[in-house]
Amino acid sequence: MANEETIKYSYTDSANIHHDAVLNKDMFKFNQADKTIHDVKLNGKPTTFARDALKRFSKNKSSIVATIILGIMVVLALLLPVCISYDTNTVHADETFLEPKLFSAGTGFWDGCKTYSDQTYDPSTNLPTGSFDANAIVKGSLTTYEGTTNKANKYASGGYYRIGDSSTSGTLTSPTFTYDSTKQYVLNYDMEVALEPEDYDDSAYGINLTYTDASSISQTIEVLADSTKYGEQTIPLNAIIDGASVSGVSDFSIQYFTPSNENNLGTVYLKKSLLTEAGTTLSAVSFTDANAMVLGGTWSGVGTLDSLYGASQTSCSFRYDTYEAAYGKKDMTIGASILDTYIANGYMTYDFDVGITSFEILSDKCPITQVYSQKVTSGLGVVVKEIVCQVQYYRYLGYTSMPIHLLGTDNTGKDLLKYLCEGTRNSLGLGIIIFLITFSFGLIFGAIEGYFGGAVDMVMERLVDILGNIPWIIVVTLCVLNLGNSFGVFILAMSLTGWIGTSSLTRTQFYRFKRREYVLASRSLGASDNRLIFKHILPNSIGTIVTSAVLIIPSVIFAEAAVSYLGLGLKGTASLGVILSNNQVYLGSYNFLLLIPSLVMALLMISFNLFGNGLRDAFNPSLKGAD
Repeated sequence: MANEETIKYSYTDSANIHHDAVLNKDMFKFNQADKTIHDVKLNGKPTTFARDALKRFSKNKSSIVATIILGIMVVLALLLPVCISYDTNTVHADETFLEPKLFSAGTGFWDGCKTYSDQTYDPSTNLPTGSFDANAIVKGSLTTYEGTTNKANKYASGGYYRIGDSSTSGTLTSPTFTYDSTKQYVLNYDMEVALEPEDYDDSAYGINLTYTDASSISQTIEVLADSTKYGEQTIPLNAIIDGASVSGVSDFSIQYFTPSNENNLGTVYLKKSLLTEAGTTLSAVSFTDANAMVLGGTWSGVGTLDSLYGASQTSCSFRYDTYEAAYGKKDMTIGASILDTYIANGYMTYDFDVGITSFEILSDKCPITQVYSQKVTSGLGVVVKEIVCQVQYYRYLGYTSMPIHLLGTDNTGKDLLKYLCEGTRNSLGLGIIIFLITFSFGLIFGAIEGYFGGAVDMVMERLVDILGNIPWIIVVTLCVLNLGNSFGVFILAMSLTGWIGTSSLTRTQFYRFKRREYVLASRSLGASDNRLIFKHILPNSIGTIVTSAVLIIPSVIFAEAAVSYLGLGLKGTASLGVILSNNQVYLGSYNFLLLIPSLVMALLMISFNLFGNGLRDAFNPSLKGAD
């Protein structure tokens, strides 16, 4: 029973006991402190799509690092070519193959020095042989050790003469000697086998005596055939020569050979060959030093199939300051015209009438440090005046101080740091331009395919199939061969088929989202095609599309590098591909010329990949507002 003031009701509890209750309005009070009803203030702040995307992008730490790396590379590629005054458009013949340098010579790391090992050592000068500048050898770095060499030279001794190999027979024939039957002739030789791992232990050799008969035809007398006697051997020759019943011939040669029988082909090593006549060694047909025999050149067969092996030689290793060798003091002959220029600039004074005593340095910019002599010659009415002097070569080249190339120089003397930055700038520019073209066209083309579908999609997809089945390398090659290898031609060639990947991915994403409920709801409310595409479908697809499309840039860079290896790279323009193609031959000798540009390309690829992953998270609408 109820009215406006009181409510009465009854109930039975769980123990089956009946209760009556009365409720009235005095029992209920509105308990609110400020007596005001209002909405609770929101603690969050409104945001924009850009802010929300940036927040999501910044949560991917690897993408942040990649972005920083890309930013640094872009800044360096733009600024360093302007800041570094070194000319990369000119060949600097005196400054080639300088090592990367940051620290002083002798530091042992990044000091502009190159390590040379197994160099021939000249005991008479206490220096390595060859065209090394003694002043450029880092003090205390030269160490000598006993070693062996397979190349005959005047600083080696001993060794073996290699006869034959595993596929071809070889010969070694001595000069002639005159045979006298009243004297005893003994051949003493030392033949070895299997001195190298690839040799056969059962290799055979033979020995003949050769002569020319009355008809000028070369004849042989067999001494040994298919012999496997190794070590030191002694053979009396009188009985062999007399037994051959040779008449009217007295001049013979000793011939060592490996048989032409395929079963016996192999390599043998002759250490010495001594022919004695009545106990006296015939030096003309004997040797105990294989190195000296090869250098002598009197034995025939030397330098054809056979070679020296294992000669003793003192070798050395040392650190070589390439900057001191290139820019240090050099002895030169300088003409009067250059001297007049130095004198006019106030660097020095010199008078040919007075002689070398008139030389005086007036400025620390003077390239000449010492004058040795002067030469004055005349002929055909022309007087030529020259001085022989010592110059500080970096001043002679026009530098005020010795240059430092952080990444060294290449085979044409170009500063690799500046040249690499120019190449990176051009490669990035090429990649970005092609990306913008192919991404825009592919996005529009794929959106039309995926949104409208049906006959439109079928016709457009057939065009994609035709172009997609043509290898890009063929397209680029044909364009370069017919239109030239300029910057614009590469953009055209790479853009012709480069948009297909973006188009196919966009088409797939549009098929994925165009039947979703929110799209159908918008369509039922009268939304236009443009609004459905750009407001509802594309924003949901853009994350996946951008992630893949951003990799177009490094792909273009690598594609240009591949074409450069075919000799079709950019002409007259530096790029990473051109630099790598030009320097690939120096991998074994100057590996920094290839490794540093390769590292830059690797960083670009990795950074763009990680950067694309960050863009995927940033443009993914399903993550909007997520913490």
